[in-house]
Amino acid sequence: MDTNFKQLMEIYKKDGNNLFKIKKRIFALFGDDHVLEYIDELINVSNEREYLEGEAIGYVVKAMYYLDYFGEVRNEYIIQAKDIFNRIPNYKELENYLTLVNYYLLLSLKENNTAKVFEYSRYGMRMAKNIENEEIRLSYNMSFVINYSHILHALKLYDEIILQLEETLIFRKYLNSHNLCASLHIKGYAYMGLNKYDEALECLFECIEILDKNKVYRYFNSAVAIVNIFLEKDDLENATKYYNMIIKEIEELGIIEAKIFSAISTKYYYKKGDIEKSLEYLNDYVNSEEKLFYEKFYLDWVIDIAKEISKDDLYIVLLERSLDLSREIDDILTKIYGIVKDEYVRLDENFNDYYRYLYNQFLLINAFHSELNKSRSINNIVQIINKNYVDIFEIYSAKIHIVKNKKDIELFEEIFADQDIVTLNKVDHKKTFAKLFNDDPTTVYFNIFRDKNNDIFAFLVLKSKYVINFKSDKFSLLDVVNEYVKEYVYNILEFEKTKMNADYDFLTKIYNRHGFFKRLENRKKFQTCALSIIDLDDFKDINDTFSHIAGDRVLLDFSNELLKWFGEENISRFGGEEFIVLIKDNLDNSYNKLNEFRKHISNTPVKFSGNDIYYTFSGGMTEFKDKEEFDDALKRADNMLYKAKNRTKNEILKDWR
Repeated sequence: MDTNFKQLMEIYKKDGNNLFKIKKRIFALFGDDHVLEYIDELINVSNEREYLEGEAIGYVVKAMYYLDYFGEVRNEYIIQAKDIFNRIPNYKELENYLTLVNYYLLLSLKENNTAKVFEYSRYGMRMAKNIENEEIRLSYNMSFVINYSHILHALKLYDEIILQLEETLIFRKYLNSHNLCASLHIKGYAYMGLNKYDEALECLFECIEILDKNKVYRYFNSAVAIVNIFLEKDDLENATKYYNMIIKEIEELGIIEAKIFSAISTKYYYKKGDIEKSLEYLNDYVNSEEKLFYEKFYLDWVIDIAKEISKDDLYIVLLERSLDLSREIDDILTKIYGIVKDEYVRLDENFNDYYRYLYNQFLLINAFHSELNKSRSINNIVQIINKNYVDIFEIYSAKIHIVKNKKDIELFEEIFADQDIVTLNKVDHKKTFAKLFNDDPTTVYFNIFRDKNNDIFAFLVLKSKYVINFKSDKFSLLDVVNEYVKEYVYNILEFEKTKMNADYDFLTKIYNRHGFFKRLENRKKFQTCALSIIDLDDFKDINDTFSHIAGDRVLLDFSNELLKWFGEENISRFGGEEFIVLIKDNLDNSYNKLNEFRKHISNTPVKFSGNDIYYTFSGGMTEFKDKEEFDDALKRADNMLYKAKNRTKNEILKDWR
């Protein structure tokens, strides 16, 4: 048995003192093979001597052990603890009651419940201030500060995390090894978020060193971060060393947070060049229903790999997941609104207006996020952003510009004038944007949005008549909103581009075969209509006579005419010079419309290099009945097309059956 624990228990048996130190020692022994024996001894001794507080805390610590070390939720222990606490008068005033709050905080992290993490962290910090004993007060307060850092992590406020944890680590002598490791681990992740890999490794190696001496929790999360950093540094040898550490721990203790393991394994095998293995783990990640706190951190590890090695469908799934995860910030901000609302009324009058202003800003931000998350169209999103920035930050105007080509980048050089610009990326320009604004602003705030390759994909310009103070209580609201908007806009652009590549023909920008079939599969009910397959006549002669570029021009012009006549949802380039057309009408009316279109095409030449290129098409048409298999209808239409091509061409034949 651990000597320190034994000595503490001897004192505890006499008068019930030392409970905080016993609990602290048990936390330090979480990796010990006998830890459950120590916890049970605390519970049994407390029960025998009727030390209700100690018995309740024993059950809470037991539940925390299973949750923290094995990812198992043991509600039976919490039920027993709460039953015992209820027998203690004013139990919520007990110092050790905060251990139960800590359990619920840990459970909220495991369940990815951001709102509850915020709530329990703030509640715990507030309650800890009332504890007289300095060591106990600081220990509890720092425990809740550490967990509060998870909120800042979800907001990607990495600098603030580092600042906060550096303040915490000043009092590291009051931290048990469990909380010390947690502080270093989270700080390491924050440095990793800033791409400061050497600083991150310093924190994570110290955490591993503590775990080597006293394994208070598993290597897993710290080792995962170390593997990721070495992969980013292209150091496969060290990445393999720590990846093997993860594998060994999983073999000994079983797997927790399998989704994180799938993410790092996807990246590890991709870097090793084992694409088949990487794709296997990527599929595990996509198919996992496990919830992760700030999952976007891990999603970023796999989403670019998915773009490289998987089908577009898998990449789209991850993009959609990324867009959905952007909504997590709503949950966080909603809790911040409540805190601000509760706190500003308790401050003196000098601060009331300030906090009321912040609270109103928070409400506007929340409404903005809700509106943004309903849209998947970049055009709509641009309008939403421009309007909401003006309302939230009380500025004169806001404009976000999506970069579409190199000429948009060159626009920067053309629109600078002579006034100061305060930029949010810490670069000051002695110029302003004359072409973006018609009047004379006092201050222009300019922010460049760059992708992971450091390429500009959008820029945001905010204009105000006065210098704006965006800062509020240590972190900038504007920085938070900008980071969110930047990521959302990037993902929407990627989403639209990838869907276009997957479902649309590269040349004509209408549905390809894949996209058309997906539309048919997703239909709820398809009314009876006419299905036609059409083929351009003698298309090879156009290529041979005028060039393949001319042939592409004909295909493009023909597709544009199809769009005008029949609409995007009803047409597809099926391959080569073959197209599909759906007309939602009876067979006779549909035949007349398509035949009218045929005459229009035969009389509408394509202009190319001074030449008028005339062309025609032939078609086969049949009735496509509700619930009928597409292939059956297509076979009939294709048979009609074959007959038309072998007759006179430039005609449409319909199947009367």
